[in-house]
Parts: sequence; C-alpha cells; structure tokens
Amino acid sequence: MATEETQVGEFAALQAVPDRYPKMALSLDRVDLSEDGVVRRDLPDFQLEA
Repeated sequence: MATEETQVGEFAALQAVPDRYPKMALSLDRVDLSEDGVVRRDLPDFQLEA
C-alpha cells in the first residue's frame, strides 16, 4: 500500500464490518502490514494458492 493513509482507509473499512469472517486486504506489496484482525496478503501469492 503506497501510503499510510491508504492502509488506514482500507483497514478501517474492513474492521468496521461487524462479523467474524476473516478479513483480508490484497495488495502488490510484499511487506506484511497485518493488524487488528485484518490480514494483508500479496496478490500474486494469493492467486497462486487458489
């Protein structure tokens, strides 16, 4: 995620969902920015697992 504002915005939207399903943010970054129940995954790696 290019900037901290982008990360905060993306994660806030996912954290606001009131359910217990896993929440995942996909991006092209290889840096693990997972926090507060939202897992950040690298898009190419995610696609290769399917």
